[in-house]
Amino acid sequence: MQNVAVSLRRAKPSDAVAIATICTDSFYGEHELKDGPIKFSQRAAVWSKVYLAVSRRLQFEGQRECRLVVASDARGGPLIGCVDLAERRFELTRDEMPSGGRHAWRPYVASLAVDRAYRRRGVARCLVGEAERVARSWGHGEVSAQNEPALAFYRREGLVVVFLSDAENVLCAAPARLYISLSF
Repeated sequence: MQNVAVSLRRAKPSDAVAIATICTDSFYGEHELKDGPIKFSQRAAVWSKVYLAVSRRLQFEGQRECRLVVASDARGGPLIGCVDLAERRFELTRDEMPSGGRHAWRPYVASLAVDRAYRRRGVARCLVGEAERVARSWGHGEVSAQNEPALAFYRREGLVVVFLSDAENVLCAAPARLYISLSF
């Protein structure tokens, strides 16, 4: 498939419906839903939970430590992808602990989602590139991610593992995996 020209911008509250739809399709699909007439109701229930989470998240947009970026086809049209970048406080293990304390603030990439019709056309690459640019503008040289299936994608995009932390991430309740871009 041919790459698509992408336009990126900060998300705004009026994007909540489109973001919820893209994230629901990307993260929940339909494979977990039961067949039959209740499938629509099940999907609507999942979508409404995602919509509420996105709406709450958009209330924090504009603060330095939160950036939700959306992508659209540069030729116009609806949103086709999103990525969320936020500074999160990670608990450090004893070996990682600087003299400054037990915690460190690091940018965390989450909710990288692309509309099914635009996948494998360079949209995710543009979104990750924007997340890296924002992280650098915040003064960071590394981003954190914990999604195992996304690991191969991040590596293809030039991110390399800085270290793996066995410490439990307080906010995400999962081990934090830190990456650094070769372009930093």
